[in-house]
Amino acid sequence: MKKFFIVIVLFSISGFSQPLSGNYVIGASQAAPFNTLTNAVNKLNTVGVSGPVIFLLNDASYTVSSGEVFPIAINQFTGTSETNTFTIKPNAGKTVLIQADNINSYTSTQSVIKLNGADNVFINGSNNNSTSKNLTIVNTNGLEYSKKSVIWFANEGTSNGALNNTISNLNIRQQSITGDLSIGIYSGGTAVDAVAATSANSNNTIDNVTFTKVGQGIYITGNATTQNWKIMNSVFGAAADPDKSFVGIYLNNVKNYTVSNNTIDGILKTTTNYNPIHGGIYTDGSSSDGKIFGNKISNIKETTGSASSTGIFVTGNNTAVYNNFINNIRAQGNGGLANNGFGICINSGQAISIYYNTVKMVDNQNSGFSAAFYIAAGSALNVVNNIFMNTQTSGAARYAIYSAVSASAFAKIDYNDYYTTQYIGYLGGNATALSNWKTATTQDSHSVNLLPVFLSATDLHLSTTGNATLDNLGTPITTILLDIDLETRSTATPDFGADEFEAAKCGNATTWTGSSWNNGSPTTAYKAIIAANYSTASGNIAACELVVNAGIILTINKDQYVEIQNDATINGNVVVEHGGSFVQVKEDSKDVLSATGAFTMKRTTSPITKYDFVYWSSPIENQTLYNLSPETRFDKFYKFNPLNGAWVVIENGAETMENGKGYILRGPASFSDTVAAPFNASFTGKPHNGPISVPVTKSVSAMNLIGNPYPSAIDAKAFLNDANNSSFLNGTIYLWTHATPIQQNGVSTYGYSSADYAAYNKIGGIKTSATSAAFAGNIAAGQAFFVETLATGTAVFKNSMRIKTNNTQFYKTSNPVQALEKDNRFWLNLMNEQGAFKQTLIGYANGASNGYDQQYDGLMVNGNTYINFYSIVENQNLVIQGLALPFHNEQVIPLGYSTTVAGTFTIALDGYEGLFNGQEIYLVDKLLNAVHNIKSGNYNFTTATGTFNDRFEIRFLNETLAMNDIYQMQQNTVAFSDNNSVFIKSTETIEAVQLFDLNGKLIFSKQNINAKEFNTGALSIKNQLLILQATSDKNAIYTQKILLN
Repeated sequence: MKKFFIVIVLFSISGFSQPLSGNYVIGASQAAPFNTLTNAVNKLNTVGVSGPVIFLLNDASYTVSSGEVFPIAINQFTGTSETNTFTIKPNAGKTVLIQADNINSYTSTQSVIKLNGADNVFINGSNNNSTSKNLTIVNTNGLEYSKKSVIWFANEGTSNGALNNTISNLNIRQQSITGDLSIGIYSGGTAVDAVAATSANSNNTIDNVTFTKVGQGIYITGNATTQNWKIMNSVFGAAADPDKSFVGIYLNNVKNYTVSNNTIDGILKTTTNYNPIHGGIYTDGSSSDGKIFGNKISNIKETTGSASSTGIFVTGNNTAVYNNFINNIRAQGNGGLANNGFGICINSGQAISIYYNTVKMVDNQNSGFSAAFYIAAGSALNVVNNIFMNTQTSGAARYAIYSAVSASAFAKIDYNDYYTTQYIGYLGGNATALSNWKTATTQDSHSVNLLPVFLSATDLHLSTTGNATLDNLGTPITTILLDIDLETRSTATPDFGADEFEAAKCGNATTWTGSSWNNGSPTTAYKAIIAANYSTASGNIAACELVVNAGIILTINKDQYVEIQNDATINGNVVVEHGGSFVQVKEDSKDVLSATGAFTMKRTTSPITKYDFVYWSSPIENQTLYNLSPETRFDKFYKFNPLNGAWVVIENGAETMENGKGYILRGPASFSDTVAAPFNASFTGKPHNGPISVPVTKSVSAMNLIGNPYPSAIDAKAFLNDANNSSFLNGTIYLWTHATPIQQNGVSTYGYSSADYAAYNKIGGIKTSATSAAFAGNIAAGQAFFVETLATGTAVFKNSMRIKTNNTQFYKTSNPVQALEKDNRFWLNLMNEQGAFKQTLIGYANGASNGYDQQYDGLMVNGNTYINFYSIVENQNLVIQGLALPFHNEQVIPLGYSTTVAGTFTIALDGYEGLFNGQEIYLVDKLLNAVHNIKSGNYNFTTATGTFNDRFEIRFLNETLAMNDIYQMQQNTVAFSDNNSVFIKSTETIEAVQLFDLNGKLIFSKQNINAKEFNTGALSIKNQLLILQATSDKNAIYTQKILLN
């Protein structure tokens, strides 16, 4: 029995010495040492940790009467690390109070919790792992002569500071704040005495803490190496004067600090006892490299005349103060310079930046002077994009800005709004007008003197009404992209002050009620509100802004439009039928699709079969290829890769369409493979709007497949003429026309209906079949197209390229919005009776040359299976050729063609414009020595298969070629006689020529000719009918009767 007892004792001693790890419930119902927080912390201090430790507070209160001894000191315990942290928090669902009471009437409690050189400690007041504040810590020390705090970051001796700790989600309060220091959270040395710490307390965070009835909210006295404090999302101040703090946040000798997104409202100094530091945010000593942003500071007042009163007081180098609201700062004033009220005060320092702040001075100061912005000392100062407003009306001299330093102290001061009821500023003297201030600073050329209109006396967000002249006046600051509400700032023309706002763009509004507009039909000066179902059958809408109410349907029909100058807010449903257009005009306009809203755009292709491909781009965000055509075969979704010039399969269409990129999809599997039918597609999502950038690459291929990203047509010419795009894009676009493959027209006859690329540039567009219209320059919504890039870069689409009409059909549009300076051009067609077709365009324009021009000459990109037809310049085959003005009628334009089918073809003039209304156009067939006025009718000829670049040319003078009768021996071989000689021309190589009389007697023979043209020379006979026999290099023999003359 004795032996057993010894074993138990040894086991207990061994367990007591083990480091802590895991979760521990702390409360009166628990066994010691976890029955009080004091005992549990003492245990931690003794044994340390071997893993993360969490103390879960389970009781409603922890006080002296429940066994706590204050301060509860957390020492530097063993085993601590970034992983092995120590956390104190309420247990799930518990609301907890920790309250320190004095042991007696004369012994002071310096703090409730003391981090005595402790590291990696978290005091988190949330009982549900959110930002809820379920823990309140109170120091009830009422001894006025004592200095006290609630939480104390303390030095352990002279060498160990408190590091890497976080205090979050708490309520902190003092019982009495009439004494010298009654601090919420204090960081210092070995006593709460405002003396600089001997060792750095660094890398600590205060987050989402509410400070009520504390003399000083946060008070940090660092040393030369104290750094990396973060104070954020916390609340300071009180409504009742007896509970108001002297200072919200005080930082002394702290580097690399961040003070952000705090609310400080109700700071008051009414006593000269102890002369406490006063202000909203106050940096002092050697503090530097700080950021103060996103704070809302208001009602900072001083009534004794013994101190200044400031919203933000800055001492130290390399400090940025930006995106802050500062409202109603007031001091008593005593007639001097120092003890006055200032919204922002630069006390001293170099390279201090004051950006995007809104400061408003309201309550009158009795004497002295007040300024929204005061500079006592400093150099290399940057003051940009602020609103400094002083609307006090009596007592002190009133300034928007007061500078005790010279103009040379400002590295940059500009783009500010200075408004005051008395003086704009002081710099060596009073500046009563903005012009005086600009003269004094020698800068501020873009600054203004305008009265801002705020949402209310206490809310410094700018009103959307009344601020039209203040909108978009700022200059971009690349390091500050968001405003106080984390809304994106304009990258071109941001607003002054902390709030990026949008002034009301529309002077009036009109609402569709179901039968009429209640304030007249909308115009570009009216906001249109759709409060009942509306169809554009009742009229197109052109408005300043658009709002579609929840549950309401706005339908945009074919060939109709809704055109909005500015923003569109869609809370209901917008349905754009095929051929309808939804247009937003201004580049900075916004489209807002709410959770109750929907936007659908319907597109219908020209008829296709299951094997045809359609070239698509998306007019909405987050459109997947599969959802666009669910019945397309899994391996028939493609995109084009210019890096290797090849198509890339997107299996199962499992990819979201990139903005402005093109894709091709084969027809649905359920479609016929012979009978074409239209394909109906729907895009549903947030419509694209504003500038859209699309990367393009020049690599193995210079061709890039991109597409119209908007729910309206765009003007191809505007896209090509854009300064950015024209700098590196070839000036022609190519659009696939989705035509159908060869079809049987009878038992043994087939017609050619080959798919092809329509082309368009500054000269104009071509068509791809005899019955279609030429592409006129309007790229429909959802249409993808190829561009050729001269270098890798970024193509840009803009709202200014959008048009509100001509959105009916892919590649089939009406006249372009912008005509050429003068349309001097003509179109030529090459075709046959079986349906093969190819068109080329030749035109003259200012800016073009007679050589190859990337903006006026379109290279041939042929998708035609059967024939090709083009003009030629500098060995380039062109589908569109632009030539220089003025026109010269002696010009000669070479034409070329290729064909995979032999037979009879026709060259026809499809149309002509401009100078060609009075100018003849001649087609020269050099093979047949024929000159034909193509304006008088079509020209028919026969051809073999192959490529022929030297048979035809265009001339503008009728220089008739001398010739006798021409005999066609074969499709590409002709013969004629002249001066007792026989001439043969062919596109094939001629090997031998023989002449016989009608009795079969050999008259002439020549072997091994090996040429495409041959001349027998003068023969000894004439005026005789002969038989000509020619043999090609392929041993083909052609025979023809010919009259020798």
